[in-house]
Amino acid sequence: MRKITFLGALFLISFTSHSQWSTSGSSVITDETAIIKSDNGGLALEIESNNKDIDLRMGHAPGGYGFFWRYKGSDSGNNNDLELWAENQTSSNKLVYNVKQSGNISFEQKVGIGTSTMGKHLLAVDGSIGAREVTVESSGWSDFVFEEDYKLPSLEEVEKHIAEKGHLIDVPSAIDIEENGIPLGEMDATLLQKIEELTLYVLELNKKNNQLQEELRHLREVNEKLLPLLD
Repeated sequence: MRKITFLGALFLISFTSHSQWSTSGSSVITDETAIIKSDNGGLALEIESNNKDIDLRMGHAPGGYGFFWRYKGSDSGNNNDLELWAENQTSSNKLVYNVKQSGNISFEQKVGIGTSTMGKHLLAVDGSIGAREVTVESSGWSDFVFEEDYKLPSLEEVEKHIAEKGHLIDVPSAIDIEENGIPLGEMDATLLQKIEELTLYVLELNKKNNQLQEELRHLREVNEKLLPLLD
């Protein structure tokens, strides 16, 4: 415990000192940078301070390939960030994720859970997802079905499409779903569109039914007036 405390004190004094200190071996400590190199010329450990920011690189290969942590400080002491970077080269570093001082975490690259194959998805999960509620944001909804200029397919057109394609109009086929999956927001809007279309069909059938009921009532009245005359 005393050795650790003593070494830590030495490191702190050397790192914060305003006088430069360097060695002829593989370790260098200056006012703003502490570097320990490995035997093959790669970076074993580097701590670099630049104004308010501190970078920590560990186990870097020669040429600057690997990962490094960055503490981003601020003048006020608020909104400090802790970042993990993937360092391909100095000019093409990629931020992996960011931890805000509030505790919020943002992932800047693709994330896989149970899988390392993300494809085109920002988040890929190979397994079930449990949640009490899921909100899918969508830029469009299906209320256009109720607009006056909407062309509702006739039931004959629907029947013909089902006979030829094997699925409803505007609904993806089983092959499409198997290949591309189901986009929940888009699919919910499509299903609502079909429900609203079905509602319009029912309303139209109800109007025709009421009309037939009225015609039948009128025929009964005529029939009741004609029967005495036939006797």
